[in-house]
Amino acid sequence: QTFARTLQADDHRLWCQGLEEFAQTQIAEKGDYPLRQAQITAWTGLADQRVGLIQGPPGTGKTYVLSWMALGYLQARRAAGLPCRILVNAFTLNAIANLLDAVQSKSTRYLPSPPDVLYLGSQPGGGLNPAIRHISFRQRDATAEAWEALESDHLIVGCSVWALNKLLR
Repeated sequence: QTFARTLQADDHRLWCQGLEEFAQTQIAEKGDYPLRQAQITAWTGLADQRVGLIQGPPGTGKTYVLSWMALGYLQARRAAGLPCRILVNAFTLNAIANLLDAVQSKSTRYLPSPPDVLYLGSQPGGGLNPAIRHISFRQRDATAEAWEALESDHLIVGCSVWALNKLLR
């Protein structure tokens, strides 16, 4: 709880900039689907938190808005000359892979320099986009490789709670 509430000085401003100056601008310029009011409310509602939970039934746009949130915040911090490492998690491996795939696709389309996108853990049943770096803990020296990857200044990483537990042990 303490970690979730402990923001750095500019986090609120940068989080909102990610929405207003990056996501909404890029969506309008490229003619992508606009964010719905509920998605904007979810985005702004997380502005004062370091950790958030987005839930909803299938087809409500969770993956869409979460991929924009990750890229928007990363881009705002990058523009401010700050590092940004984002961890995403979900109830299933396929949901994590789908979100990382959406992040990878958007970063290729909307950013001049895409961030590193990393998946840690067992291969999801639905597969993984080949552009996403995958580190399986079944590989030799996987933990060291994962910690080295986490040194990147701009990174979006997805994993299950079990993979995170393996990494932290």
